[in-house]
Amino acid sequence: MKQLDVSLEALVIGTSDGAQAVVRVAKEANLQVAYVPNVSDWTEFRNQNRFGLILIDQDIFNSASESISNLVRDFGGELLPIFIRIDSTGSTHLGDSETRLLYWPQSDQQIFQLIQSWIREVDLSFKLRASIESISALESESRQLFKEVSNAKRRLEESQAVAKIGCWETDLTTFDVSWTAETFRIFELDPETFTPTHEGFLAHVHPDDRERADLALQNTAGVPGTYSIEHRIVLPDGRVKFVEERWRTFCDQDGKPFRAFGTCQDITEKTQALITVSQSEERFRSLYDNAPDAIYLIELDGSFADINAIAEEFIGRPRD
Repeated sequence: MKQLDVSLEALVIGTSDGAQAVVRVAKEANLQVAYVPNVSDWTEFRNQNRFGLILIDQDIFNSASESISNLVRDFGGELLPIFIRIDSTGSTHLGDSETRLLYWPQSDQQIFQLIQSWIREVDLSFKLRASIESISALESESRQLFKEVSNAKRRLEESQAVAKIGCWETDLTTFDVSWTAETFRIFELDPETFTPTHEGFLAHVHPDDRERADLALQNTAGVPGTYSIEHRIVLPDGRVKFVEERWRTFCDQDGKPFRAFGTCQDITEKTQALITVSQSEERFRSLYDNAPDAIYLIELDGSFADINAIAEEFIGRPRD
């Protein structure tokens, strides 16, 4: 008899000639078989989920409906088996699995062909369920990955907002530009209505800084490295901000520049603070130099640290 190349197992319950014939044919065909005379004897096999075929004598099936229901529950796991009634006619359903018929008597070859077709059906069903579960697992993994990416993007945007640092990328072959959300916020532009381009970027750079900002990128495009520039931008309402651009250019294997990736940081507060300090120092120097009285700044050792113009006249020598 032809051998079955399968890893499935069959459980045969019953003592009829049909059940005995099934056990004999299955074993001759190299199918692993577990045999028990009664439903009450299959307890040791519970929750194993290893049987592809469960063949039951018709009289046992008719007299043990409650036990059969338990059998469906215990064996209807990962591998959903086919339930076959031996020596019966008609049609019925058992749980979610339709019971099949194995008429008796039949030749060994006929029994073998039936078993072979049922095994193919179980194997196909198992592979289909495995594919569905694999797809489901992949979808779950994709959702988790999407969630992680979304969280990482959110954290990046939040950290950029706190630091007032946006990111940008320029394709040096087409000069197409992409901005992160914080870059749009720095320029106070709406990503729904403004598409970033190199020309669009330059249009928002202060006119006095525009050429310098343009040349800074173009002059470094072919030289890999990290660069920076500070310049002003003009907002839609006319206000002016100070930003610092830092970027790095990348070249392909032939040494041709193809991409620049950089950051844009709003340094308005820092720059304005430096301007305020510088203006205060200038005012102090003006008052100091033009004071009508002599002013001396003396070190601890008694030497002059500085003197104003009137003090120069008093001591008869210029300040160092």
